[in-house]
Amino acid sequence: MKQILMMSKTKSSLDSLVKVLAADQRLDLVRQVGDIDGAKGILGEKEFDLVVLDYFGDEQKQMDILKDLGEIREKNQFLVLFPAWMAAFSEVLHREIEKNGDFLYLPQDDQNTKIFRKDFLLKTQEMCHIDPMPICVESSFHDKHQDLQVLQEEYVLRNLPESPPKILAFGASTGGPKALAQVFSLLPVLPIPVLITQHCAPAFIEGLLDMLNLYSKMPVVLGREGEVLEPGVVYLAPGGYHMGVANIDTPQITLMMTPPENLAKPSVNPMLRSLADLYKQDLLAVILTGMGGDGLLGSQKVIENGGFVFAQDQHSSFHWGMPSQVIRAQFCSFVGDIAELAEKIEDVVMG
Repeated sequence: MKQILMMSKTKSSLDSLVKVLAADQRLDLVRQVGDIDGAKGILGEKEFDLVVLDYFGDEQKQMDILKDLGEIREKNQFLVLFPAWMAAFSEVLHREIEKNGDFLYLPQDDQNTKIFRKDFLLKTQEMCHIDPMPICVESSFHDKHQDLQVLQEEYVLRNLPESPPKILAFGASTGGPKALAQVFSLLPVLPIPVLITQHCAPAFIEGLLDMLNLYSKMPVVLGREGEVLEPGVVYLAPGGYHMGVANIDTPQITLMMTPPENLAKPSVNPMLRSLADLYKQDLLAVILTGMGGDGLLGSQKVIENGGFVFAQDQHSSFHWGMPSQVIRAQFCSFVGDIAELAEKIEDVVMG
């Protein structure tokens, strides 16, 4: 039985969160309503497999709470829930959360509530290291095409690249292997290097590599320290390392043993930060399906350095957590399903 401490300011908010997790009887839920002091007392006496921290105030207030928990956080994982309008909150707060946890965004409206419930339960199970249980989340949409039109109208998109990028990078998590296989089956041999970071345990990385080579027209290899980047080659981040690129005479793979980010190693953020520093406006990053917030900070760095970000749309994503966050932060130049992404990538890369 996994022990979870649920913390929220209000009883109504707490009750709604508890109802989601109560569907899994492997989770033992302890509730805490009110300010942070009461929770500190509980955390000081007992360790939990996971602490769910509902939104407690503005950015500075949230930071103060996380710092106030101090050593307690070193013994417990935290899943922090934020309102969607904080999708572009500061990198400092992101870093503080990622020291020992992850985050999700609360739904803005009834239309997204069922999607959040599914993501919340699956993220909790993932962080507690238990197998996901079958769950049924009914669609709250009545007309698929109408919904996609509404979502598309909400996108605020940046300009597309005016010149072909010199490197392409993909980031993905839950549902990523299938999405990657699909997109690479549609892409031609590209005249630039391609990097992939997919959240994957070391034991499964070889299987992912073999699968991608079945679908890709370009050779897919595991990234190795010091390997010089070649056009038309796809480099997959190995399990247990963050992968980036360093410019030592020529751009080459670098593998980093820094701590996990967003509970992942490899993580998308270190790859994108590394590429953004080196390639600047010549970088195209693509965020595919996945839970959580990995890729948001890296995409912010890409945009700040003049690069470009594409993202998978909600309809085609297995989990829309990662893509939705870069979209809501208004980092994207293009949003589409797998076929549309492959077509647009080919267009901009091939010029």
